[in-house]
Amino acid sequence: MSDLYYAPEKHGLETIGEISWSEPNWDFDLTCVWKQARGKFYIASDSGCSCPSPFEDFTAVEDLEGPFTKAELRKRLMSMVNETDRYYGYSKDNLTGQVLDILSRI
Repeated sequence: MSDLYYAPEKHGLETIGEISWSEPNWDFDLTCVWKQARGKFYIASDSGCSCPSPFEDFTAVEDLEGPFTKAELRKRLMSMVNETDRYYGYSKDNLTGQVLDILSRI
């Protein structure tokens, strides 16, 4: 079966959006949000250089964190933003904006 990032529909999921924790520079550092029927939400984070594809090791819904309700998803994503200790990347204001954008699509 194909990975969740490029073929979420094969797993009964729909991609809602992703948070980019830092500006891409031949690499990726992402948290992706997926929706499953009946308001279940899942997330996963992955990072790497330009060689691997994002989330290529995530091959089943069981590999993801969740399920979350919308309220639980908001709490989890905001917790990730507030707890970030990255010394590089986007500001917390930028990250909060990305989270709010994702939540507005739900």
